[in-house]
Amino acid sequence: MDLWHQALLGFPTLAVHAELLRRPFEDCLAAGGVAHPADLLLALACRRRLAEGVALFERHIIPEAAEAARRVEGADVDEVLQRFRLCTLMGERLGSYSGRGSLAAWSRAVAVRLGLNERVRRRTEPLEDVLPALDESVEVTYLLRAHAAQFRTAFREALATLTPRERAMLRLNGVEGVSLEAIGKHLQLHKSSVSRQLAKVRTQLLLAVRQRLQTVLPGPVGDLASLNALLASRVSISLPLPD
Repeated sequence: MDLWHQALLGFPTLAVHAELLRRPFEDCLAAGGVAHPADLLLALACRRRLAEGVALFERHIIPEAAEAARRVEGADVDEVLQRFRLCTLMGERLGSYSGRGSLAAWSRAVAVRLGLNERVRRRTEPLEDVLPALDESVEVTYLLRAHAAQFRTAFREALATLTPRERAMLRLNGVEGVSLEAIGKHLQLHKSSVSRQLAKVRTQLLLAVRQRLQTVLPGPVGDLASLNALLASRVSISLPLPD
């Protein structure tokens, strides 16, 4: 049996896309060294954003990546998995997979690297660097620096109230710059639905942060009002996810 048919035996639901996948599959075979044809076929399907391929990837590969991420001490598994999905299912990282080793092993290695990078980022990334300047007023600059600890704590606590899916949407759109249409394809939603959900989550997050700041900054109303204005203008989310 040739490698193409071996691949289809591994993931028969991908046979409906045989016309689309066979040529790139054979191009990879020409490079030589393919030992896991079914995994290669799955990777090709995911690179083309085929629904059947993405579903198989979620079922067979994401659990492998999750297990690897859990082994990285201090890493946020949810955050690592969202970054893993971003670079594989929505990015071009799968283009480096050749089928020489198993896709599960390749994914574990990628997840560990992402976990290590995430751990370092969360330990070293200062608040002032993650919040892009929105206005250069002395008051806002002072407030951000004077209340940095309270602001960071309030935001982390508020972000923790969101679901992993909600945090992922905010990060993908606000931090990674992924389009609404691309997010919609990944989540199987129309981009208008993504837009509405993002607006709802941003409002929810803003209210949660305001509530927490009210309890820790009972000082001058002017300061609190300025912080609220800062939050409102920055609610497009350019902040890291919580530890």
